Amino acid sequence: MCEQVMMQRWEVIVGVCGGLATIIGTSAYFVNAAKKITKSVEDVQEGVKCMLRAAMLNTYYKHHDEDTITQYEFENFEFQYKAYKALKGNSFIDKVHEDVVKWEITNG
Repeated sequence: MCEQVMMQRWEVIVGVCGGLATIIGTSAYFVNAAKKITKSVEDVQEGVKCMLRAAMLNTYYKHHDEDTITQYEFENFEFQYKAYKALKGNSFIDKVHEDVVKWEITNG
């Protein structure tokens, strides 16, 4: 009788350990997948920030000699600036933004 109880306990222990190993293995897989996804998202965010910065600088250098900007371009510049800052873009573009908001806004 005692051997049977010991055998049952051993089977329970082995079953629990097997279940834990499966859970740990599966968790490791999902953690690794989440890390890859996070890295991919960070890479995309960096790319978007670069594109936004390039677009804002393009607008800036296109108009900085006249210190004027069309309403449409100004609104687009503001959307780009807000998106850039929401993505935690650095302060480099802040000086450019400070200049642009001082420019005359035209209809044409």
